Amino acid sequence: MLSQQEQFWKENLKAGFVVTCIGDRGNFTYKKSRHGNCLTDRVVELILHQTEAVYEVVEFSPRGSDERQYCSPGFNLPVGSLMRSMHEKFPQYHTSADNKSFVVFDAMQQSVLKFIDIIEVIEKNEKYINTMPFCEPQLDKRGLYPTLSLPNAKSDFVNAMMWVLNLSDGDHDLVDISERSKIPVKQLIPVVDKLLANGILIPETIRQEKLFVVSC
Repeated sequence: MLSQQEQFWKENLKAGFVVTCIGDRGNFTYKKSRHGNCLTDRVVELILHQTEAVYEVVEFSPRGSDERQYCSPGFNLPVGSLMRSMHEKFPQYHTSADNKSFVVFDAMQQSVLKFIDIIEVIEKNEKYINTMPFCEPQLDKRGLYPTLSLPNAKSDFVNAMMWVLNLSDGDHDLVDISERSKIPVKQLIPVVDKLLANGILIPETIRQEKLFVVSC
Protein backbone atom coordinates (compact mmCIF):
# COMPACT_ATOMS: atom_id res chain seq x y z
CA MET A 1 0.00 0.00 0.00
CA LEU A 2 1.32 3.46 -0.92
CA SER A 3 2.18 5.92 1.81
CA GLN A 4 0.47 9.32 1.78
CA GLN A 5 3.57 10.94 0.26
CA GLU A 6 3.91 8.24 -2.41
CA GLN A 7 0.23 8.63 -3.31
CA PHE A 8 0.72 12.39 -3.61
CA TRP A 9 3.53 11.98 -6.15
CA LYS A 10 1.62 9.34 -8.07
CA GLU A 11 -1.37 11.67 -8.43
CA ASN A 12 0.46 14.96 -9.00
CA LEU A 13 3.81 14.38 -10.70
CA LYS A 14 3.58 15.86 -14.18
CA ALA A 15 7.02 14.89 -15.45
CA GLY A 16 10.28 13.68 -13.98
CA PHE A 17 13.83 12.80 -14.97
CA VAL A 18 16.71 10.76 -13.71
CA VAL A 19 19.77 12.88 -14.55
CA THR A 20 22.86 10.79 -15.20
CA CYS A 21 25.84 10.72 -17.56
CA ILE A 22 25.40 14.30 -18.82
CA GLY A 23 29.00 15.51 -18.80
CA ASP A 24 30.74 13.73 -21.68
CA ARG A 25 30.91 14.68 -25.37
CA GLY A 26 28.49 12.01 -26.56
CA ASN A 27 25.24 12.72 -28.39
CA PHE A 28 22.06 12.88 -26.35
CA THR A 29 20.25 9.64 -25.53
CA TYR A 30 16.76 9.57 -24.05
CA LYS A 31 15.34 6.51 -22.34
CA LYS A 32 11.55 6.63 -22.30
CA SER A 33 9.35 6.19 -19.28
CA ARG A 34 7.36 3.00 -18.76
CA HIS A 35 4.34 4.88 -20.16
CA GLY A 36 6.19 5.41 -23.45
CA ASN A 37 4.13 8.43 -24.53
CA CYS A 38 3.62 10.56 -21.44
CA LEU A 39 4.31 14.30 -21.40
CA THR A 40 7.92 13.69 -20.37
CA ASP A 41 8.51 11.48 -23.40
CA ARG A 42 6.66 13.73 -25.86
CA VAL A 43 8.47 16.93 -24.85
CA VAL A 44 11.97 15.42 -24.78
CA GLU A 45 11.51 13.77 -28.18
CA LEU A 46 10.17 17.02 -29.63
CA ILE A 47 13.04 19.14 -28.26
CA LEU A 48 15.68 16.67 -29.42
CA HIS A 49 14.10 16.45 -32.86
CA GLN A 50 14.02 20.24 -33.19
CA THR A 51 17.47 21.02 -31.75
CA GLU A 52 19.80 18.06 -32.34
CA ALA A 53 21.11 16.66 -35.62
CA VAL A 54 22.05 13.34 -34.02
CA TYR A 55 20.43 11.76 -30.99
CA GLU A 56 18.94 8.44 -29.89
CA VAL A 57 15.66 7.51 -28.22
CA VAL A 58 15.48 4.11 -26.56
CA GLU A 59 12.46 2.31 -25.20
CA PHE A 60 11.95 1.69 -21.50
CA SER A 61 13.46 -1.41 -19.97
CA PRO A 62 13.55 -2.50 -16.31
CA ARG A 63 17.35 -2.36 -16.37
CA GLY A 64 19.48 0.75 -16.04
CA SER A 65 19.57 3.63 -13.59
CA ASP A 66 17.01 4.76 -10.99
CA GLU A 67 14.33 5.50 -13.59
CA ARG A 68 13.47 1.80 -13.36
CA GLN A 69 12.55 2.28 -9.68
CA TYR A 70 10.24 5.24 -10.36
CA CYS A 71 8.72 3.22 -13.20
CA SER A 72 8.03 0.18 -11.05
CA PRO A 73 4.46 -1.01 -11.68
CA GLY A 74 3.31 0.13 -8.24
CA PHE A 75 4.45 3.71 -8.95
CA ASN A 76 4.47 3.88 -12.77
CA LEU A 77 5.51 7.53 -12.66
CA PRO A 78 6.13 9.62 -15.82
CA VAL A 79 9.91 9.51 -15.35
CA GLY A 80 12.44 9.14 -18.15
CA SER A 81 16.19 9.59 -18.32
CA LEU A 82 18.04 12.05 -20.55
CA MET A 83 21.74 11.26 -20.91
CA ARG A 84 24.61 11.77 -23.25
CA SER A 85 26.55 8.50 -23.59
CA MET A 86 24.27 5.86 -22.12
CA HIS A 87 25.37 4.10 -18.94
CA GLU A 88 27.16 0.80 -19.48
CA LYS A 89 27.75 1.69 -23.15
CA PHE A 90 31.05 3.54 -22.81
CA PRO A 91 34.25 1.97 -21.47
CA GLN A 92 34.86 4.64 -18.83
CA TYR A 93 31.57 3.89 -17.03
CA HIS A 94 32.12 3.03 -13.35
CA THR A 95 35.89 3.02 -13.76
CA SER A 96 38.68 5.35 -12.69
CA ALA A 97 38.75 6.64 -16.28
CA ASP A 98 35.44 8.42 -15.62
CA ASN A 99 37.36 11.46 -14.39
CA LYS A 100 37.90 15.16 -15.08
CA SER A 101 39.44 14.49 -18.48
CA PHE A 102 36.33 12.59 -19.57
CA VAL A 103 33.79 14.99 -18.07
CA VAL A 104 33.70 18.24 -20.05
CA PHE A 105 32.30 21.42 -18.53
CA ASP A 106 30.92 22.72 -21.84
CA ALA A 107 29.06 19.47 -22.46
CA MET A 108 27.59 19.53 -18.96
CA GLN A 109 26.53 23.16 -19.42
CA GLN A 110 24.82 22.30 -22.71
CA SER A 111 23.06 19.41 -20.99
CA VAL A 112 21.77 21.70 -18.25
CA LEU A 113 20.53 24.20 -20.86
CA LYS A 114 18.77 21.35 -22.68
CA PHE A 115 16.96 20.44 -19.46
CA ILE A 116 15.97 24.11 -19.00
CA ASP A 117 14.46 24.14 -22.52
CA ILE A 118 12.56 20.94 -21.78
CA ILE A 119 11.25 22.18 -18.43
CA GLU A 120 10.10 25.46 -20.01
CA VAL A 121 8.01 23.56 -22.54
CA ILE A 122 6.59 21.21 -19.89
CA GLU A 123 5.57 24.19 -17.77
CA LYS A 124 4.03 25.98 -20.77
CA ASN A 125 2.37 22.98 -22.33
CA GLU A 126 -1.40 23.30 -22.13
CA LYS A 127 -4.48 22.81 -24.19
CA TYR A 128 -5.61 26.35 -24.95
CA ILE A 129 -8.93 27.84 -26.01
CA ASN A 130 -9.19 30.53 -28.69
CA THR A 131 -11.74 32.99 -27.31
CA MET A 132 -12.36 34.39 -30.80
CA PRO A 133 -12.82 31.16 -32.76
CA PHE A 134 -14.99 32.54 -35.55
CA CYS A 135 -12.49 33.79 -38.17
CA GLU A 136 -9.17 35.44 -37.39
CA PRO A 137 -9.05 38.49 -35.11
CA GLN A 138 -7.85 41.79 -36.58
CA LEU A 139 -4.22 41.86 -35.52
CA ASP A 140 -3.59 45.63 -35.82
CA LYS A 141 -6.77 46.53 -33.97
CA ARG A 142 -5.76 44.43 -30.98
CA GLY A 143 -2.04 45.28 -30.99
CA LEU A 144 -1.14 41.77 -32.07
CA TYR A 145 0.68 42.59 -35.29
CA PRO A 146 4.42 42.36 -34.57
CA THR A 147 6.65 45.42 -34.89
CA LEU A 148 9.78 43.37 -35.59
CA SER A 149 12.21 45.04 -37.99
CA LEU A 150 13.06 41.94 -40.05
CA PRO A 151 10.35 41.02 -42.60
CA ASN A 152 10.98 37.27 -42.27
CA ALA A 153 10.75 37.43 -38.49
CA LYS A 154 7.45 39.31 -38.79
CA SER A 155 6.09 36.72 -41.22
CA ASP A 156 7.25 33.84 -39.01
CA PHE A 157 5.54 35.39 -35.98
CA VAL A 158 2.24 35.87 -37.81
CA ASN A 159 2.42 32.34 -39.24
CA ALA A 160 2.98 30.91 -35.76
CA MET A 161 0.09 32.99 -34.43
CA MET A 162 -2.28 31.67 -37.08
CA TRP A 163 -1.38 28.09 -36.22
CA VAL A 164 -1.81 28.67 -32.48
CA LEU A 165 -5.18 30.36 -32.99
CA ASN A 166 -6.43 27.64 -35.32
CA LEU A 167 -5.45 24.68 -33.15
CA SER A 168 -6.35 26.20 -29.79
CA ASP A 169 -9.64 24.33 -29.60
CA GLY A 170 -9.17 22.52 -26.30
CA ASP A 171 -8.09 19.32 -28.05
CA HIS A 172 -4.49 20.17 -29.00
CA ASP A 173 -1.72 21.03 -26.58
CA LEU A 174 1.40 23.03 -27.41
CA VAL A 175 3.36 19.91 -28.34
CA ASP A 176 0.59 18.91 -30.78
CA ILE A 177 0.63 22.38 -32.36
CA SER A 178 4.40 22.32 -32.81
CA GLU A 179 4.31 18.86 -34.38
CA ARG A 180 1.41 19.71 -36.69
CA SER A 181 2.73 23.12 -37.80
CA LYS A 182 6.42 22.05 -37.96
CA ILE A 183 7.20 25.27 -36.07
CA PRO A 184 9.78 24.85 -33.26
CA VAL A 185 8.00 24.90 -29.93
CA LYS A 186 10.40 27.57 -28.64
CA GLN A 187 9.05 29.92 -31.34
CA LEU A 188 5.47 29.22 -30.31
CA ILE A 189 5.93 30.11 -26.63
CA PRO A 190 6.26 33.93 -27.09
CA VAL A 191 3.24 33.82 -29.43
CA VAL A 192 1.20 32.02 -26.78
CA ASP A 193 2.37 34.52 -24.14
CA LYS A 194 1.25 37.46 -26.29
CA LEU A 195 -2.15 35.90 -27.02
CA LEU A 196 -2.67 35.08 -23.34
CA ALA A 197 -1.78 38.64 -22.35
CA ASN A 198 -4.38 39.95 -24.82
CA GLY A 199 -7.09 37.57 -23.67
CA ILE A 200 -7.27 35.86 -27.07
CA LEU A 201 -6.22 32.56 -25.47
CA ILE A 202 -7.14 31.01 -22.16
CA PRO A 203 -5.94 27.69 -20.76
CA GLU A 204 -8.52 24.95 -21.31
CA THR A 205 -8.45 24.22 -17.59
CA ILE A 206 -10.07 27.58 -16.73
CA ARG A 207 -12.53 27.93 -19.57
CA GLN A 208 -15.52 27.09 -17.38
CA GLU A 209 -18.00 29.95 -17.39
CA LYS A 210 -15.93 31.91 -19.93
CA LEU A 211 -17.94 33.42 -22.78
CA PHE A 212 -16.60 33.46 -26.33
CA VAL A 213 -16.29 36.81 -28.06
CA VAL A 214 -17.53 36.22 -31.59
CA SER A 215 -16.58 39.45 -33.39
CA CYS A 216 -13.65 39.36 -35.80
